[in-house]
Amino acid sequence: MIHENAKGIIAQITTILGDSDLNIENMVNASKKEYAYSIFDITGTPTGDALDQIAAVPGVIKVRTAKPPAFGGSTAKQERRKHYLK
Repeated sequence: MIHENAKGIIAQITTILGDSDLNIENMVNASKKEYAYSIFDITGTPTGDALDQIAAVPGVIKVRTAKPPAFGGSTAKQERRKHYLK
């Protein structure tokens, strides 16, 4: 995830992950001036809704997942999946 280096962003992300019953096993965060990146190694697969919530956090620039999120079967949801794999 790429985001602004701003107060509270990581807290909002970890809350979303926790509320989605996902455990953070490891996390890496680095920043340079006003931008930062964070990598979360989580147990489980985030839902599309969880990823959408993370992407909607003010200051989040890009969200990417190495494992396809759980979106279900509709065409619209499958298209959303492609967005997070870029």
